[in-house]
Amino acid sequence: MAFNNLILDASAFYSGVLFQSGSKCYTTYEILEEIKHIHRHFSLITMAIQSGNLVIHEPSREIKKKVMHMAKKTGDYSRLSTADISILTLALELNFPLVTNDYAVQNVGKLLEISIKSAGIAGISNIRKWITVCKTCRKNYGSQIKICDICGNKLTRMHISLKIKKDSG
Repeated sequence: MAFNNLILDASAFYSGVLFQSGSKCYTTYEILEEIKHIHRHFSLITMAIQSGNLVIHEPSREIKKKVMHMAKKTGDYSRLSTADISILTLALELNFPLVTNDYAVQNVGKLLEISIKSAGIAGISNIRKWITVCKTCRKNYGSQIKICDICGNKLTRMHISLKIKKDSG
């Protein structure tokens, strides 16, 4: 990847992007917490921080609200971790490409017009809105409901294409 600056999600660390890209990389404390179990590489990550090749940055709380709003709009909010929200917020704030293999992160990132790069996999091509549907009575629900309030059946998660309309908040 030939970029001056990159934002790294946990999946980018697992894919070795930090050591292969030659870019200055940024991440959040939440992502570091998520990957601390990879002990064999953590000393290299520490060296990258000390050398300035990896910058740990705390993103803006104000921008975080916009990210959470958009995640709810796509129906991905319940699928995103605190670390996912933090890295999307950082990418939106710094306006650098975000490297992630997480489809929910990619989906929200594309809606926020963040440049998304995948590491070793095909990324998403379309923005999707996730809904839950009762296959028995066909009632549509938001993405976080699990049981139909009419017939009591388990709901199925489905996606629909999301029409992009510029949204200020």
